[in-house]
Amino acid sequence: MASRDRPLLVALRSALGVGSITDRPSRKKGWEPESTFSVGSHRAHRRATIPFAEAFLLPCAKREQFDQWRDRLFAYEEEHPNRWGNGPSMCSVPGCVKPVRGQGLCRTHYHHVTGY
Repeated sequence: MASRDRPLLVALRSALGVGSITDRPSRKKGWEPESTFSVGSHRAHRRATIPFAEAFLLPCAKREQFDQWRDRLFAYEEEHPNRWGNGPSMCSVPGCVKPVRGQGLCRTHYHHVTGY
């Protein structure tokens, strides 16, 4: 949005408690400078953005876009679960419990496969 409306983005960020605001100069002569609000964290979307939109978006085309986006996000997270906090991945060689170095292999098995 135009940077003159940046206070709206600041208020939104304050209400949600997440996100960042980026300012850009005008892209063409005569255009307004731009400010953009974004949330990059899936966790922050689940905690703040999604409940906010579910509570305040009225039935309209934007609500339909939001519902589709939310459903795709949930499907993606189900297909690609976050491993954060689960510790390192284990070597893919049966019986080996060493942490992965690369290509799904521990340092020992990686060396056998690659020679490095």
